[in-house]
Amino acid sequence: FSDTLLLHIGPECVQAPYLIVPPTIPGRIQAEYYDLGGPGVAYQELSPQNTGNGIRASEGVDIGTTADIGGGYQVENMTFREWTEYTVRVAQSGRYRMVARVAATRDGQLRLSVDGAEVSTPLIYRSTNSTTFFRNATLDDIHLEAGVSTLRIMYDAFGAYINWFE
Repeated sequence: FSDTLLLHIGPECVQAPYLIVPPTIPGRIQAEYYDLGGPGVAYQELSPQNTGNGIRASEGVDIGTTADIGGGYQVENMTFREWTEYTVRVAQSGRYRMVARVAATRDGQLRLSVDGAEVSTPLIYRSTNSTTFFRNATLDDIHLEAGVSTLRIMYDAFGAYINWFE
C-alpha cells in the first residue's frame, strides 16, 4: 500500500528534475538528465523522434551511449534552435565556471540562461573532428543565486554531442 499519487498528463504537466531531486551546483549534471515535462517545457527538439540507442526512448531528445571516458549516455546530434533545461539547487550564491564535455565535427557554441535570463557570453567549443572524441569547453563568470534555479542550455551549432556539465 502507498499514499495516493496524483498524475498530470498532457498540457497540465509541470517541469521537474529528472531524478526528482535537483542536482546540486557545484557538481556534475549528466546531459541526458534534462528535466521531466516534455517538449516545449523541458526541451525543444526539432525532430520529434529519439534516434539514439539510450535511455528516455519515448522522448524526442536524441540520447545514445557515449564513447567518452566513464561510459554512460550522452545527448547527441543537438542542433541550432534546440535546448534542454535542468532544475538545479545552487548551494551558495557566487560566480561559477561551467565546464561542458563536448564532441563535435565542427566548431560551435552553447548559450546558457538562468531562470530565463540569458548569460551574455556563450560557451565556445572547438571541433574534435569526431562524435566519439570529447574535450572540455569552459565558460567563466556565471553568476548564480543560492536556491533552486532552472538552467537552459541552447545549442547554436549543428551536431553537438554533450556528455555532462559541471
